[in-house]
Amino acid sequence: MKYRILLLMVLAFVFLNANAIGKLTFVKGDVKYQEGVAGAKQKALLQMPVSETAILILGPAAEAIILYDSGHNSELKGMGHFTVRELYAEAKKKDSPGAWLKRFTESITLLQKQDRHLDAAIRREKGEVQSPDTLLWREIEHYDLTEAMQQYYDKDYESATELFKKIIEQDPLSKEAEAAHGFLILIYSEKEFEELKSKQIELMIKDFPESEFIDLIQNR
Repeated sequence: MKYRILLLMVLAFVFLNANAIGKLTFVKGDVKYQEGVAGAKQKALLQMPVSETAILILGPAAEAIILYDSGHNSELKGMGHFTVRELYAEAKKKDSPGAWLKRFTESITLLQKQDRHLDAAIRREKGEVQSPDTLLWREIEHYDLTEAMQQYYDKDYESATELFKKIIEQDPLSKEAEAAHGFLILIYSEKEFEELKSKQIELMIKDFPESEFIDLIQNR
């Protein structure tokens, strides 16, 4: 019986992690976690995975904070039942296109660093690392999203516009291209180039119809 309970607890933890959209980063007082309407109530713990179908039940003076994988967060205070799906939807509504792009590009940069470190480790293990001077060719020029973003934040819109366009051309369906579309839309919006902005939104919808940025910019 004891092993069966332990197995059920392990399976529940695996299920929560597999379906998690965030985690609890702060818990104070009487906070319970319930997986769906029919799920059993359990004590909410710090760093506990949170699924979209979950319900958080707070007692008097209780508090909790959910940090979602997207970078959004929900702060809960006071007695009540809170559905995570509704909390997440509200958190996303408070977003701005610029804030979304900042989080999105930070996640891209992190993934790129991880990929480069992994690639370097594999090449070192295989003994494939060579000095650029020994190569018979040079890599094709790569347009850097970070450089374009810096030009945008420095308000060098002319240079940023050209570089964002090249980033889209070099890999049209990449995450970098999705971000570049977003920054071009922001530039055209700030410069009040409404026709260019509308055309860029159409292009982004064509290549990235599921992008959250589209909803944010159209609902401003």
